[in-house]
Parts: sequence; structure tokens; C-alpha cells
Amino acid sequence: MDRPRTTRARYAGPRAAFGVACLALALMFAGACARPLAEREADDITFALTGNTLPESPFGTMSPRVAETFARINNDNPVFTVHLGNMVYGGRQWMGIKESDVARQYREFSTACRAIRSIVYTVKGDMDTYNDSADLYRKHLRREPYYSFNYGSVHFIVLDTTDPGPGTISAGQRAWIEADLEQYRHAPAIFVFTHHSLLPPRHETSTPVEGAAEILSLLAKYPVKAVFSGQPAVAHTARSGDILCVTAGSGGFNREDQFRRRNGYYMVYFSAGGIRVSERQTN
Repeated sequence: MDRPRTTRARYAGPRAAFGVACLALALMFAGACARPLAEREADDITFALTGNTLPESPFGTMSPRVAETFARINNDNPVFTVHLGNMVYGGRQWMGIKESDVARQYREFSTACRAIRSIVYTVKGDMDTYNDSADLYRKHLRREPYYSFNYGSVHFIVLDTTDPGPGTISAGQRAWIEADLEQYRHAPAIFVFTHHSLLPPRHETSTPVEGAAEILSLLAKYPVKAVFSGQPAVAHTARSGDILCVTAGSGGFNREDQFRRRNGYYMVYFSAGGIRVSERQTN
């Protein structure tokens, strides 16, 4: 911030006194507006969640139901949309999958995302790599595997639960998480997004996150309100202390029987400190 400029007064008397009074009043209001972040109220916000839009194979094209889902999301008018992972069908070269196959899928996904009027944030899933590398993810989506962003006074953290493999969070990323949480410890609300659930439903077979209990214990030290995850592909809510853990699994885009039973996306409403999650079926 630039230092305030000091000017020599040209006048004395009533006009100068009036100016000094105005300046004092302005400084008083400026101090009131610049309250510590801890005293600020959390902004109301509405956002959408979806995921698992990958095609049936790395050689196929994206299902037209993805475009239908994205069009429906627009009708709910979220301020942003979060894709919770598995955008493409990645793999490895020894499987017969070429880099061009995965790159084509990323281009198709990016084109489909342009239909969503709100900004789209992405979470890297275990299918979103090629030869275990996130290079194509970075190149086509212009996102890092883990990062954070703000909306108003609310802070959002995107984690990579495939670092370095499915269900893992590296020591380097854990250090980054703690530093990011510490930086925003005075935010009125923090939300976290992951691909694999930190607290999955017991009746579902899913990839466990190594050290999930420790991660949840760390989050509990800060004003984290909820964790939203995309795997397994079911709708489930649970609590870890005061943290709401929502499995917002989407799916069924490629199979008619699953398409009619699974949710295409979810709407999250955060207002006055309360969270409501609404399931949406595209069909």
C-alpha cells in the first residue's frame, strides 16, 4: 500500500477544521470496514458438483448425456461448478493407449465445459493421468493437481488423492495443506474437495485414502465446514466431528440402467452457516 501523502495546509479556520473532521470520520469508517477476517460473516453461496464423465473406453467419445447434464446445471445457476474427477479415460502406453487418445478426450471435455456458464474447477481423479503423469491434465485444464481459491470470504481447497497413486496424499502435499489452512485460519468457512472420499460409506467398495483419519483431524483444527468427494459413485453423507463429509458420486453416463438410478450432479446451498445438498438426476 502506498504511503499517504503529506500536504501542507493552505488555510486555517472553519474550512480547515471541517476538513480535519471529515478526515477523522473517514478514517473511523475505514477502520470499521477493515475488520479482521475472523469477524467477517461467511458469504452465501450456491455451487454444483458432478464427476465420472469419462467415456466407456479410451478410444470412445464422451456420452451425449454429459452435455445434457451440463445444460441442466445451467438451469440451477450456480456461481461455480466442481468436477470431482475422472473426466477422461486415461491409462498407460503398455495398455495400447496412446497419448493422443487421452489428449483427444481432454479436448472433448474442455469443449463440453464451455457450455457451462459458471466457472469450472476440477479435481484430478485416478483415471485422469497418462503413464501416471498429470502433464495432460495441466496442459488441457490449466489446473494444478492440488490448489485453492476463494469466493468472497469463503475459502476452497482442492486436494489430489492420487498423489502419487490412488488413495494417497504425499508428504509434500500434506505440508502444503497445512500451510494453506494456516494462511486462511481466520476465514469464516472453508470447504474441501477430493476425488476419493475421506469417510466413505461402509457398504461400498471404494479406494481407501491412506491416512484419512489424520487428514480429517488436521482439517478439524480449522473452520472447515464440509468435505465433498466424488468416489464411490453414490450419494452419502456422514460426519467427522463438526465436519460434514459428503460423497457426491455421479455416474451412469454410459449405461442406461445406471443412468436412471444415479445422480448426474448435485447442488450445494450454503447460507447462514447451514449446508444443504440436493441430488439431481439428469434423465
